[in-house]
Amino acid sequence: KGAHVTISNLTLMGGFEGSRNVSGDVATTGGIDNYGTLEMYDVDITRTGTALLNQPGATAVLADCNIVRNANWYGGGILNFAQASSSSCGTLIMDRCSLTENESLGPSHGGGAAENQGYMYLNNCIVANNASTEIGGGINNCKGGQLYVMNSTFTGNTCRWNGGAIRL
Repeated sequence: KGAHVTISNLTLMGGFEGSRNVSGDVATTGGIDNYGTLEMYDVDITRTGTALLNQPGATAVLADCNIVRNANWYGGGILNFAQASSSSCGTLIMDRCSLTENESLGPSHGGGAAENQGYMYLNNCIVANNASTEIGGGINNCKGGQLYVMNSTFTGNTCRWNGGAIRL
């Protein structure tokens, strides 16, 4: 917790750890579980389960990154968490990134590309061809999450119920 990590020019692939249990779907990550401050430049994360799990109070800054073909019960590509019992939430800033072909698999969750419960800023990003079995094929913005989108493209995102591109 509290570490400051910078990652650049890296491909991270494999490691799905999602599971189902009696109490419901469990959010896990096979990619990066961030509790501190994370900076990523020119990083590709693919087939990992949730590529980035940004915990309450954590900050992640991504530039020129590709989050591709990840899947989990919710937040298939990215899960930006908030803590219900406090005002602590994750902050995610993305510039010139793509979230493509990610999937939310759970029967009562969403966010094929991302589930946002905190602060999420997208600038010059592409959110394409993501899917959810429930809501928010592209992004599921929920639980008081604040989503800011500028100069970005959403295309080909699908879901079963509502919010193919963004579910608010």
